Amino acid sequence: MEKGKEAGKSHESPESRASRLACELRRIDEAIYMLGGELAAAAAQRKAILKELKQTAEANGLNLSDYHEGGMDADITLPWGK
Repeated sequence: MEKGKEAGKSHESPESRASRLACELRRIDEAIYMLGGELAAAAAQRKAILKELKQTAEANGLNLSDYHEGGMDADITLPWGK
């Protein structure tokens, strides 16, 4: 066994480990926040495009289901219910 190490454990102090883990948690929280913003923007863009698609289809007598998988109800929603 290496000197200074217990079986399977590092010699990192509890304070150092807690600080490192807190930094990792902040980094992950920031990534989640950024992804949440990107998802919200993408959902808004999707909603606008679907609205324009519906208007174009209705104005030109087109069958929306030919252009959008599964068609679309009066409500413009995300396909997974969000």
